[in-house]
Amino acid sequence: GHELSHHWFGDLVTCRTQEDMWLNEGWASYCERLFLEVVYGKEAYDVSIADNHAKVVHYAHTTAGDGEYLPVSGISHEHTYGTTVYDKGADMVHTLRGYMGDSLFFHCVTNFLDAFAFKDASSEDLRDFLTGCSGTDLYPFFNDWIFNQGFPHFSVDSFQVTPVGNMFNVNVFVKQRLNHAPHYYEQVPLEITFMDKLWNSHTEKVKMNGQCGFFSTQLPFNPDYAGIDLAEKISDATTSGMKTMYTSGLYDFDNGAVTMNVSELPDSAFIRAEHNYAPPDPFKVLQQGLHISDYHYWKIDGIIPAGFEASAVLRYDGSNFSTGGFLDNTLITNVEDSLVVLYRISPVNDWEILTDVTQNFTGSHTDKRGYFSINHVEKGEYAFGIFDYDKPINIDTIPDEPCQFLTVPFLNVAAEAEISIYPNPAGASITAAF
Repeated sequence: GHELSHHWFGDLVTCRTQEDMWLNEGWASYCERLFLEVVYGKEAYDVSIADNHAKVVHYAHTTAGDGEYLPVSGISHEHTYGTTVYDKGADMVHTLRGYMGDSLFFHCVTNFLDAFAFKDASSEDLRDFLTGCSGTDLYPFFNDWIFNQGFPHFSVDSFQVTPVGNMFNVNVFVKQRLNHAPHYYEQVPLEITFMDKLWNSHTEKVKMNGQCGFFSTQLPFNPDYAGIDLAEKISDATTSGMKTMYTSGLYDFDNGAVTMNVSELPDSAFIRAEHNYAPPDPFKVLQQGLHISDYHYWKIDGIIPAGFEASAVLRYDGSNFSTGGFLDNTLITNVEDSLVVLYRISPVNDWEILTDVTQNFTGSHTDKRGYFSINHVEKGEYAFGIFDYDKPINIDTIPDEPCQFLTVPFLNVAAEAEISIYPNPAGASITAAF
């Protein structure tokens, strides 16, 4: 796979400088996954891409990788053959495919190889050729993903639904966070998938610009769930796992970094567990001595039936181990006994300390490794916090609402229909019952 691919990426077309080694090694690493897709099917490709992305976003910047956040283009001699070039390089090719779509991607990359056959090329050459071939402006992609470090992160902040006849108008509010990227990304193609309680679904394609996004659509059903990039076409600062549940039992959400034990399942459930490598929103009201993680948080969402009961395990690991570590070392500044699990049902609400949990120390109380068992998991966001009265407040955790139109409550259409006004006809007064 990899070495054979160098016949095209490396031999037929060679990177012009060592700083652009991703054009050789990143593309060859991507072709390993392409081989899986052609021989074993799209699911094998998706699994390999997701596993590679989880490795990149978790470890590439740590001592288990290159030791710092780096762009794939403009790489130094020290990191020419490092994790960023090989693994993040492949991750970026997958994202480029998501930007362009399969038809244009394969057509234009093939033409690029023909046009630059037995020549050298730079990232700028690739950018300009693919832009001209596809008719799609890929300058934002290269400026955001290739020439700069870090990742963007996208999340549904909230959505509103208004019935109009037999249809439903939906307004969706999307927020962009940054994971060590120098600026907010522009012209990012995102897919937003809506589902109702009967599992009807519809996917809308939108372009995200900047920190705050607002999108409108009309659906033939009343959505109960809205999720971004369920097909994982864009390798942002999120890893996830999705499960369709028909029976109770143990479910490992893979790259969602959650293990769930379902004890009661009255009806089938669709659950997506997201592990978000971006700072969670800060407290709306600061609590003395309590600090929220500056690094990552989880989101549990989906179509979950009434009567659903499950416990879940969330692990913390601030060690410098290459398996699972590097996550919470900046948060845990004293003994692990001071750790708490923070929860909020949605961005409308403030974080609160979840008390129905059990903490498990895997070693000592100071090795920064362990896990919390959440006895009754529910939809919402989860993050770790710690009480440390000697730790200064991180300026990034001071409450701020840059997207003033966001954090609006979900408009419950069913509840609206239940308003009763009487008497009818009315005299001097009326009564409205909700």
